[in-house]
Amino acid sequence: RLATVGGAQGLVYTFVRPKANQVQSVVVAPAGDRSYTLDLVADGDAPDVARELASMVRSFAPAAR
Repeated sequence: RLATVGGAQGLVYTFVRPKANQVQSVVVAPAGDRSYTLDLVADGDAPDVARELASMVRSFAPAAR
């Protein structure tokens, strides 16, 4: 899905890894002429950690060059 990441439209792909009891998200965040890939993993029974990771992604803003 598309989501706002650092003030721009980024791609977020989230999936469940049932055998590991984890949720993983891969985020592609554009930043000018560059892009960044963020890989996030949280335990399936840790929704507070997942919310914290989502907050970090929303606030991602690389320094201007």
